[in-house]
Amino acid sequence: MLQLMLSSHPRLAVPPETRFLVPVYYKRRTFGDMRIAERRRALAEYIAGDRSTKFRELGIDKDDYIRQVVEGPGSLGSVIGTTFKMYSDRFGKPRWGDKRPSYVKQVDMLTRLFPDAQFIHLIRDGRDCVASLKEMPWYTLNSFHAISTWAEAIDAGKRLRRDHVRGQLLRAALRGPDRRPVDGAEEALPLPRRGLRPRDVLAA
Repeated sequence: MLQLMLSSHPRLAVPPETRFLVPVYYKRRTFGDMRIAERRRALAEYIAGDRSTKFRELGIDKDDYIRQVVEGPGSLGSVIGTTFKMYSDRFGKPRWGDKRPSYVKQVDMLTRLFPDAQFIHLIRDGRDCVASLKEMPWYTLNSFHAISTWAEAIDAGKRLRRDHVRGQLLRAALRGPDRRPVDGAEEALPLPRRGLRPRDVLAA
């Protein structure tokens, strides 16, 4: 639902979950120095060609993607970002986003890849989360595990509030009130009192 809400904005395109960003980050040493064009080509070919990345669901041309990566800046964030930028270009939108529930545990990594990123943290009712998870064809575990998965995400969100709102990490990472933390952060950042809406973030 969040993906559809954000993609309805005239300036933002958010694709279906692709599931390659985190694996690519942890495999980064396999591909070597991204300042070398051939290393960027190897990574782009992996992203565009491996079935696990779901690249084909983005509807962008593989060869054009590889070409843009090779000709683009030499950083891991740029190689990944080019994928989403080309997706947003399909719809004539200047900004792109990505959504995965597990990103609540990966904010530090995402900040390193995309220093100017903005984050929206949506807290879903645990009952809905468990019911939705159990409907997934790939989910084979029981309700107790599903509840634990939701609780772990809530705990991760609380750690974000502690580390990114109250701690030094937030002050070092933020460039103005762009990253919207979870509730209780009014003393740390000049956030609006009303509930956060996607357009509040996208207006920046």
